Amino acid sequence: MTLQHSTHRNRDSVKNPELRSTTLTPPLSVAVPAVNVESDIRDCLAHLEAQLDTVDLEVLLIDRIGVSDALLANRPWVRRYPVEKSVTIPEMRARAFDKARGDAVAMIEDHVMVPDGWAEDMLAALAASDGVVAGSVEN
Repeated sequence: MTLQHSTHRNRDSVKNPELRSTTLTPPLSVAVPAVNVESDIRDCLAHLEAQLDTVDLEVLLIDRIGVSDALLANRPWVRRYPVEKSVTIPEMRARAFDKARGDAVAMIEDHVMVPDGWAEDMLAALAASDGVVAGSVEN
């Protein structure tokens, strides 16, 4: 797998749907199963949005809690896929993999607040690896 930083976009092209092609392949898809509360999703998305300064990414929000449309307004980089409450977290992640357009796919939980530079660091680590990057998980 070859990842090139030349696929990064500037923030205006990511946040402005008129400048973003529907066929664009982002370097990173981030799967977020929405299973807790909307305030977790709000914080998670705010931290992912900060990544758009350096990396073009898409977020696949697999939604079993009914996230409000208002939370997703002005976030064209988030694609929501509603599921029934009976759908398990592993099934939600599998659906995200099926929908992902990115060259790489990251899985995080809805309460995760990624640090500044996270997406760029993930792509750099992936480019330097055999195709898998993992880190510690603290809940």
